[in-house]
Amino acid sequence: PQVLGRKLLADMVEALIGVHHVEGGPAAAEDFMRYMGIPVDLPPGNITESPPYQGLLDVRARAPPEATAVEARRAGLENLEETIGYRFKRMSLLLEAMTHPSYMESSHVACYQRLEFLGDALIDWIITRHFFDEHKDISPGVLTYLRQAAVNNERFARLCLRFGFQHHLRHGSSDLLRHVTEFARVAAAERDPDLGSAAFGIAIVHAPKVLGDLVESVAAAVLLDSELDHDQVWKVFRRLMQPIVTPETLRVHPVRELQERAQRRSLDIDYASAKVGTMFRVDISLDGERVASGTGMRVDAARKVAAKEALDYLQSVEEAEVREGRALPDLSPEERKRRRGAIRLKLREECIKRGWPRPRYFEVVKEGAAPSFRYGYEARVIFEEQTVACAAGEVLPSLKRAKQSAALLLLQKLREESVAVQNV
Repeated sequence: PQVLGRKLLADMVEALIGVHHVEGGPAAAEDFMRYMGIPVDLPPGNITESPPYQGLLDVRARAPPEATAVEARRAGLENLEETIGYRFKRMSLLLEAMTHPSYMESSHVACYQRLEFLGDALIDWIITRHFFDEHKDISPGVLTYLRQAAVNNERFARLCLRFGFQHHLRHGSSDLLRHVTEFARVAAAERDPDLGSAAFGIAIVHAPKVLGDLVESVAAAVLLDSELDHDQVWKVFRRLMQPIVTPETLRVHPVRELQERAQRRSLDIDYASAKVGTMFRVDISLDGERVASGTGMRVDAARKVAAKEALDYLQSVEEAEVREGRALPDLSPEERKRRRGAIRLKLREECIKRGWPRPRYFEVVKEGAAPSFRYGYEARVIFEEQTVACAAGEVLPSLKRAKQSAALLLLQKLREESVAVQNV
């Protein structure tokens, strides 16, 4: 009999749940989950008529209508309704979606945090459904990249600014106002008006989280006001989120693209980060040679900027190789793996022949200062709590190359010992 791993079995069950949902809707998926013994709290029947959801829909009715109307007019929510193209039956929901936790002037309207929690999952779901329905011939990996590009705080924040949601935000924080105003100024100067620069959160200046929260809160407010009509939410947000990324317009995350291109060329990548004042700096080295650097308010932002610069460097190298007639062929995954790990693999095979465990690598030297560290590693074979063989490699600016150096020297040492024994 064939043995299946747990991950494969779990994937199969998830796929079957997905099939039932696609073919029969939520009710069919819930019935299948019950059949499989997966706990489902919702009772059989119409999902919007079940007690948990009725409670979710009714709980917002506690705000006095007259007070809600006054506060809604003060916040200019009728203009916001026109902006999003949806008229609320219960204005208290939209009022809540625009209320920051710092706002203290209203005792009967909750802040947007619960709506934001719901809206986060909601937008993720409707975007996933859109990509699944619209692009039936692309891989799960590309679907994931599409969703990551469409659903992230940086993109939502710029969407918020585009439609002016922030002008209706009720808050009591001067710091929040300053951060939003400063970000709006910087975002207005961005070169990419179609929000493309915000895909994967690649923008250099990171948005205040509150802006993305507003978008998610509005989505949840529309869902509850429409009595859980996902199609109504999508009708509103499909227009707001234009242009929606497609496989043709998808921008690959620069860090991922750099990783893939470096693998094709069998290059080792090292990232070195350091804090410089209030900013972070990341340097990228390819095979020990520093080729790019980037700065940002956060390490991940600096890494993305550096990766884009490193990609420009690789592009110039590859163009020069083409001009000079020495372009490298694309290597197969097996060949890339062989080239990258040949030395350490051979050392491991040598240890296996001797009945030893795999070698281990220990950092013995770390000199210099960030982001220009140099590393020295020692390869050791530890058998029955005793070191039976060891060798220290060269001190190099790349962790991987330092380990490879130690592996090479230990491999040479073991082979020389074998030759010496044979000659005795």
